[in-house]
Amino acid sequence: MSDDVLVKPASQNGAVWKGDSTARVCGICNKQVASYTCPRCNLSYCCLGCYKSESHSACTESFYRESILNELQGQKVPDEQRRKMLQLLNKFESENDEGLDSDDELPDITERLAGLDLEHATTDEILQMLTPAERAQFESSVREGAAAIRTFVDIWEPWWTQPVRLVHETSSVDATPTESQIPLILPDIKDVTALTRTQPNEDVLFNVIDIIASYVFIARFLNGEVMEDSIESASLIWNVSRVLSSNKPFAFSSVGEAGSSVKMNILQNHTYSATLDSFLLVLRDIRCLLSHHHFILSALSHIHQIFAIAHTTAKGKHIHEPLLPRPTRQRLLASQRKVYFYLCLVKNHPRVADIVSLLQTSVDVEIQATEKDVESDTKDRTVVERYRSAAPKGKLVEEL
Repeated sequence: MSDDVLVKPASQNGAVWKGDSTARVCGICNKQVASYTCPRCNLSYCCLGCYKSESHSACTESFYRESILNELQGQKVPDEQRRKMLQLLNKFESENDEGLDSDDELPDITERLAGLDLEHATTDEILQMLTPAERAQFESSVREGAAAIRTFVDIWEPWWTQPVRLVHETSSVDATPTESQIPLILPDIKDVTALTRTQPNEDVLFNVIDIIASYVFIARFLNGEVMEDSIESASLIWNVSRVLSSNKPFAFSSVGEAGSSVKMNILQNHTYSATLDSFLLVLRDIRCLLSHHHFILSALSHIHQIFAIAHTTAKGKHIHEPLLPRPTRQRLLASQRKVYFYLCLVKNHPRVADIVSLLQTSVDVEIQATEKDVESDTKDRTVVERYRSAAPKGKLVEEL
């Protein structure tokens, strides 16, 4: 949340001249000319420092508090997010426990919230259950944004970065792997000739880079919880993967072309707040997946599972699940079938080992190029920050 405060000028024209006999003195420091008026209490003040001073804290604290509540008010919070919020608040409480005397100990926050209907409780009602210190720390984290909140959340460790384990096949589409498990490979994968009469061009295997790149990026973005909401995960994959989002068949001509498409999609989408470092991490994750044939099959099987469950959910077979429009359901089914085609191709292609080796080499080249881009970008940022922080030498404007 920004520290900017909407104010109205103390004078009618928005400026107060020293020669103006009607000029008012700052009601806080009683020294400077008051150029502004607090929109809440109508107190005249001269600058932001006075506005945020201790003597005016009662007004400013209520301003920030109401701003936070206005941002949070009215948002529909899923049960899982409520649970995470409670975990976050519990961590706030545990950090503040050390500063409490034995006589001042409060009940655990779970006990304090036991009598509150979290399903229908407002944000204000939940915040009222916190101590002033807990509330202040929580509101500070909200102002700082997602980076501060993530310091209280355990970061998921991708399965493809963990020691290799044996991968078993499963016949159940509902068999969801845990966060640390390697996804199960879909059973009875057909030969690609059973799906098409013509032998696919080997260039279509470059499309696999686009598909698994969208998977590793979204998996990290959702902190491993890709099955928490399969429809949302499918939608996010569409945002990154040109192959799965397009309804027209095409093939990338190289790993570089597929990578450029992914990089453009994640950097231009403000939802992700992605940087070149984010794309570099995607490339390194792809390299890990390409190191084992069954890793590629596991990733594709997991993507297939996401779209399969999303398509089943979209049908609205259960009362509390949404019934998505028919075009969306058809698109989910088409993506599911498209992923299955690449599963068959990777599983049974006669030259898959040679092709994967070529993909590995090409990805290594892209990693080296991106590392140089990141290094160059870091240097440029350092120069800019140094220039901004440097004090100006001499007068910026001299009289002729």
